[in-house]
Amino acid sequence: MRMPLNTIRAAIIQAEGNLASAARRLRMTRGGVAYRVAKSKLLQELVEDQRQILVDEAESSLRKACKRGDAWAVCFTLKTQGRERGYIERVEHTGGAGGPLEFTFLIQRPALALDIDVTPPLALPGGNGNGNGAGNGHAIGEEQDAGGIAED
Repeated sequence: MRMPLNTIRAAIIQAEGNLASAARRLRMTRGGVAYRVAKSKLLQELVEDQRQILVDEAESSLRKACKRGDAWAVCFTLKTQGRERGYIERVEHTGGAGGPLEFTFLIQRPALALDIDVTPPLALPGGNGNGNGAGNGHAIGEEQDAGGIAED
């Protein structure tokens, strides 16, 4: 029997958008709930609303921590929300005695597992220059002498 949409909706609200928790309440698999959410615009919007509520609550908690003067909250807020005011964390790297960094690049080619000749084949006389002799003016199966000229 298919679970009614309103029952799934109520379980998602009770679980505050946590699909695994909603699935346990419904005695369904998480994948089953996720499938139903994917098929329903109403449930998709509900899950998104629940996530936005969580973000709103997190922002409220961060604001309270900043007002208390919690250093971690003040620092986090300035690094993320205060960037346009110049609160940017920057790390500078220097070489010895504050000088420039020095780099040495070593480029190695791996050994080939197979020894394959990748040289393109030479074009036959009268060929079209693509290296395979196609279009060389000779019919397929037509005999050629050692000089590569067809016998008439």
